[in-house]
Amino acid sequence: MRAIGNSNARSKSMHGAEAEAARSTKLVRIVRRVLFPLGLASLVAGALSGTFEPDAEQVSAAAPALATPRGLTTSCQGSSTTDVITTTLRTCDETEIVVRAEVVCPVCPGGINVVFIFPELVHDLNWLRQEAFGVIDVLQARSRDEYLNTDIRVAVIRYNEMFGGATTRLYLTDNVAAARGAVNVMEDLGCFPLLGFLDGAVVETQKIIRDAHEEAGLGDDDRTCDYAVLFIEGTGPEGMCAGFNIGLNAARAIRAAKNLERSVDELLIGCPGADGAHCEGPRGISSNPRNYTEAPRVGVLPRRLDDVIEALVDPMILRRVTIRQDLPPSVTYVADSAAPTPGVVTASAEGTRLEWMWERPRVEGEHEVRYRVAPPEATGIYTVTGSLEIVDEMNRRRDVPMTPAVFGVDAPCFPPATETPIPSATPTTTPSRTPTTPPTATATATATSTREPQPLFLPIALGELCDESRRAADVVLVIDASTSMLEATGAGRTKLEAALGAARTFIGTLNLAMGRDRAAIVSFNSGARIVQPLTDGRGALEAALASIDVAQQTCLPCAIEVGVLALGEDEVRVSTRTLIVLTDGRSNPRPASEAVDRAADAKADAVLIFTIGIGEELDVDALEAIASEPDYFFRSADAGDLDAIYAEIGSLIPCPTFWPRP
Repeated sequence: MRAIGNSNARSKSMHGAEAEAARSTKLVRIVRRVLFPLGLASLVAGALSGTFEPDAEQVSAAAPALATPRGLTTSCQGSSTTDVITTTLRTCDETEIVVRAEVVCPVCPGGINVVFIFPELVHDLNWLRQEAFGVIDVLQARSRDEYLNTDIRVAVIRYNEMFGGATTRLYLTDNVAAARGAVNVMEDLGCFPLLGFLDGAVVETQKIIRDAHEEAGLGDDDRTCDYAVLFIEGTGPEGMCAGFNIGLNAARAIRAAKNLERSVDELLIGCPGADGAHCEGPRGISSNPRNYTEAPRVGVLPRRLDDVIEALVDPMILRRVTIRQDLPPSVTYVADSAAPTPGVVTASAEGTRLEWMWERPRVEGEHEVRYRVAPPEATGIYTVTGSLEIVDEMNRRRDVPMTPAVFGVDAPCFPPATETPIPSATPTTTPSRTPTTPPTATATATATSTREPQPLFLPIALGELCDESRRAADVVLVIDASTSMLEATGAGRTKLEAALGAARTFIGTLNLAMGRDRAAIVSFNSGARIVQPLTDGRGALEAALASIDVAQQTCLPCAIEVGVLALGEDEVRVSTRTLIVLTDGRSNPRPASEAVDRAADAKADAVLIFTIGIGEELDVDALEAIASEPDYFFRSADAGDLDAIYAEIGSLIPCPTFWPRP
């Protein structure tokens, strides 16, 4: 739609052309909707608009590009890694394949774009500024929200109710505060403004949003976050001012505002009218009553926009995530070797397909599968392919190819049969040496018979070298979940949020992929519980951290007892058994001395213990005694350095000892 000019004559002369263009556009849209699945929409629509003359080459090139209808592909993206534990095998060996997939549904990939639309004249100027500045305050606060993780930009348009013109006073910018200076409307002391001639403002808003999408490279399937805040007042169809009917354009204004509402994700409307009659027209614009307010009510628009943005912070719920692995016919899946167990195992002449499916998972976290395969008897290079299927809550999907798993078979398991006769040459030499040995043996026996064995002391010094390839650890993260952990830190997060974030970072440093390291999660307050037993699955550990609930009291002896219990007794696995205990308070209801005694028993059983204390209200002497060494007690004033503390602890965990335990 074109902007309305300054004369009615120009408006009438353009009306016929615009109507014809609208009819043509509507027909093209219908053709695309019907013929899109056939791949012919662009050809027919172009012919109708008179802008496209296809030839044979263009037809053949255009059809594949339109094979998938727009709007059916989710904006969620997927990434994956594939690791083959042993890449070179013999014919009798097996190897493990580890696949990790992660799905990311971006929050507002094109940023949050908010367009303010102000009239030149209003009756209640103070109310308009109060609502507008309240919205700007919300946007400034949200721009500092670390969980939102997207840009917020604003633009300001001012429109003229009398003539329909519109001017962009502030182009889209991430300087949110600049919108305050652009709110320079004037107070109307006469008749209230016309409800009409909003067309120019709608066109300007659509252009701003279109340019923002093009700059961000957004496609039809990408999620958008475009909002408009419109201030408008006016009468209904029967409105009069100074004897003139000024309500004749009410229907036109409502149509323009409806067009604006369809162009953005949310349209918020405020009416700064002097009395109820001044807002009679705007009340019929919004399709959502929550998005409309009028003077003298205050604070409705800021609260509504804040609620809209808050909803963006919550992660998208996916309908389904599926990992598929396709084995060639000659490669055998080792039954019952997968973790987790695949939901589908299909064998055919083309090979074996394995499928793992997660129903309605959250976006955060990693989906990991591992399984073993056996190679064929023939040498050669073998490839396992795979894909990741994502289906979102709107049933839109995306298929992401995975990096193939490649391994080689370069040798049989047994040497050739022709090599076995070589030892038969040995018996021929033995008889020639036999006669000469008795005299020597007799002389030796008579010489040594008169001597008695004497003790011999040989000094020896041995040390263990910690080879990184041998480093393996079983680590139990024991985390205080008392109510005091909900107190805020200087950075704004709670102590519990800081502790969980540092724990996630620490888990990321463990060698879980190769299975050398494992971790467990234990939380404690009035008691203690194992939230997640020992595992090398990062997704399970992060889910356990997210499920920790708080309660009153801080039972430190419970933390040590259950932490040791979580380590278990594994006589086969050689690893450094480690506890990392984090707390912010004094032990209750049981005394800290019991925790010291339980820790002494654990250390005697070769358990390595680190302790971390947050704040000032601590049993410092007990935490030092619980730790394996005094230097293994760390203190954090405000939880701000927990990442660094966990990193240092990670560097102090040694290789497992090969000397017998005491």
